[in-house]
Amino acid sequence: MDSLGFSQTQALSVRKRLSAYKSFKQDPDLVVSFFQGLGLDKTQIKRFISTEPRLLFCSVDKALKPRVQIFQDLGLSGPDLTTFLAHHAYILRRTDCYIRRPIECLRDILGSDEIVVEVVKRCGRLLDPYAPLAIEPNVALLRKFGWSGDKISKFIVNKPWIILRETKWLEGLLQGAETDFGIPRECKMFYHGVLVYASLKKSTFDEKVEIFRSCGWTDTSIRSLVRNLPFTFTLSEANVRKSAGFFMGE
Repeated sequence: MDSLGFSQTQALSVRKRLSAYKSFKQDPDLVVSFFQGLGLDKTQIKRFISTEPRLLFCSVDKALKPRVQIFQDLGLSGPDLTTFLAHHAYILRRTDCYIRRPIECLRDILGSDEIVVEVVKRCGRLLDPYAPLAIEPNVALLRKFGWSGDKISKFIVNKPWIILRETKWLEGLLQGAETDFGIPRECKMFYHGVLVYASLKKSTFDEKVEIFRSCGWTDTSIRSLVRNLPFTFTLSEANVRKSAGFFMGE
């Protein structure tokens, strides 16, 4: 309550969850000071202690410092590091090998620490200790569809959350872009079609099709548009009508 501004109710709730740790000799104040030294503010520390109170009984020198150093060595620093730790504090309870495994997995796929940091800043769950269990079969599936390493890396940078989905779901996404959009997997536009298909609900896509029909487009022309310029279907209705009106009317 005094150091982090917990209300009495919040403090009692956290204390109740720590009842099994009464015999531990670690000093919780040292843990708070360590995180403050990294640049986390009281609100951030309060947030992750609320979710992971057991961190208060971790050894700063033997556990927390070495684990944080892994992320610093990767290239996470300053506000990027504090934001990551504030939202993913549970990772600091894992042993070093569990922390390193997802980093090594991403490094092998993406090719550089700089790109790993870029995608992790967008989707911190990629460094979840069990993330490789989802990432590795999904990467294998993309390769099965003929994607190169560069294209897979680019895809993860664009849509990092997708690589964590179930493999069956991802396969449905790839097949949907191929069948519903009519873009063959060997076509150069297939990659772009997958990105668009992942961002659109079927109802939204159907609405966009109806907009083109109302502008006088035939179904054959619409199918050709989907195959050649799938990003057109991410435009707003107003933009579609304005552009179609200009080109067809003027």
